[in-house]
Amino acid sequence: MTSATERLKSKVQRSGTHHLWIGAADAAGVGQMRVDGKLTTARRVAWELKHGPLPTGSRLRGCPVSPACVRVEHLSLATTDRIPTRTAAAPGSGSKREVRPNVWKLTVTVGRDDRGRLRRAYRTVNGSARDATKALAAFVTEVGTGDSIPRPEHRGQTVTDIVDAYLRFLEEDKGRKNSTLVRYRTLYAYWVAPALGEQRAEGLLPEKLDRALGHMRRAGQSTSSIHQAFTLLNGAFKWARRNRRISRNPMIEVEKPQSTKPTREVIPPDADKVVELIAAAFEDEHEFGVACHLGAVTGMRRGELAGLQWKRVDLAVGSLLVEVTVNDAGGPVVIDDFTKTRRARWVGIDEYTASLLTDLRARMEERAKACGTELVPDAFVFTHSADGATPVRPEYLTRRMRALRRRLDLELADFDTTLHSLRHWTQTALNEAGFNPRQVAQRGGHTEQVMNKVYVHRTKGADESMTAFVGALLAPKPRRTRSRPRRDRSDADRVSGRPRR
Repeated sequence: MTSATERLKSKVQRSGTHHLWIGAADAAGVGQMRVDGKLTTARRVAWELKHGPLPTGSRLRGCPVSPACVRVEHLSLATTDRIPTRTAAAPGSGSKREVRPNVWKLTVTVGRDDRGRLRRAYRTVNGSARDATKALAAFVTEVGTGDSIPRPEHRGQTVTDIVDAYLRFLEEDKGRKNSTLVRYRTLYAYWVAPALGEQRAEGLLPEKLDRALGHMRRAGQSTSSIHQAFTLLNGAFKWARRNRRISRNPMIEVEKPQSTKPTREVIPPDADKVVELIAAAFEDEHEFGVACHLGAVTGMRRGELAGLQWKRVDLAVGSLLVEVTVNDAGGPVVIDDFTKTRRARWVGIDEYTASLLTDLRARMEERAKACGTELVPDAFVFTHSADGATPVRPEYLTRRMRALRRRLDLELADFDTTLHSLRHWTQTALNEAGFNPRQVAQRGGHTEQVMNKVYVHRTKGADESMTAFVGALLAPKPRRTRSRPRRDRSDADRVSGRPRR
C-alpha cells in the first residue's frame, strides 16, 4: 500500500479543517482512485491505511460537511442494516454541481435500463449558478425519455473515436472521394487531434472547439483549410448525435473563424503563353506534351486526364467521355469510376487534337509490341506501363509541369503555370469568346455558379479592351466647326433691328 499512500498524499489538500481530495471524483464529489486495478473511494483508502480493511457487514460514512473530505477523524463506520436506504432520483430529475469556478456539471436521471442500472445523462456548461439552473431545466426537457442518451457501448468515447468512426462512414457508406478523406485526416491529425483528440466527446465545451479552430486562424491557415476542419468536426458530431454516441452537438455553438491569410486568385496565362508552354512540354516528352495540349483544349482536371482510357475516346467522331478519375493523394493510387461531381460528360476535340491522339496511340502500340505485349482493352491514354494497364500518377504530371516552369524561368512570372491553370484558361477564353455560360460550365464539369466564382478571370487582353472602351466613352469630343462663313450684320439690319440670320 506504499504507492497508494504516496498517491493519496499527493492528491489531498490539508490547508484547512478538512483534508480535501483534489483528484478524480464521481458525480457526488466523492474522491475516487484505483488500487490494485480496482476502483474505490479515496476516503476508504485513507481509512484502511490507518485502521485496516473494513469489517464485514460495515460501511464507511463520509464527512457530513464535505463529500471530498478524506480526513479519517471525519469518517465513521456503520453497519449496513443501520444505513438508511438511499432513494434513487426520480426519472426526469436533475442536479448541478460546480466543478470549477463558473463551470458546472449537470446530471439528469432518466430511469433504469434492462439490467436495473440507473441511466443518467451528463453535460458541462459555463456560467453563473443562475445560468446553470436554466441550462439544467433545458437539459431535462431535451433528455426527455432518454432516447438521446448515448448507448452504453459508446460512453466515454473520445473526439478521435468519433472522428475515426465518422470518416469510415464517409468512406464505406457515402463513397466520399479518397482525396477528400486524405485531406480530412491530415487536417485533423495536425490541427485538431493535439488539442482535442483525447477529450471526451460527451460534454465537450464549445470553448475548446473555438480555441482549436482559432489556433488555425492564428497560424495563418487558409480559408479553405479552416472551412474543411470546421466541416469535418460539425459532420462528425452531427453523425455521432444521430447515432446516440453523444447527447448533443457542441458545434452548434461554435462560429467558424475567418482566415487572416489573403486569398490568392489563380492567374491563367494568355493564349500566346499557353502555346509556348505546350510547345516546351513536347520538347520534354511527347506524351507529356499531348497531356498539356489535351488539358488546355478540354479543360479536364488533372485526375481526369490521368483516368482517360482509349475505349472512351472516339477519334472518328472527335469526342471523348470524361468518366474516370485517378487520385494518388496520401500515396496509393485510387481509380474512381466517377468524376468529382459524379457526372460523366462528353467533350469534343478538334481535328489537330485528334491527330495528336492518333499519333500517341500508334506510339503506344509500337512500344507495347517492342516489349512483347499489346495494349489491354481498358488501356489508359497516359501511362508508363507497356500494356497501358496502369494510369500515370497525377502527381507525376504536376512534377513535370513544375520542372518545366523552372526550365523556362517562370518562377516569378505574373501568371500561373500549372495543369490546373490551363483549366482556368480554357474556361476564361470560352467565356470571353461569348459562348453560352451554361454550356461552357458543363464542358468543364461544374455548375455555372462555380465557373463564374472560380474559373473565369480578368485577363490582360480583356482588361486592355475594357480600358479602351471606357476611355473612349469619357474622352473629350472635338468641337464642331461651322460649315458656312460667319456674316457680319449690315447697317440696314442693325437699324431695322432684324435678327441676324
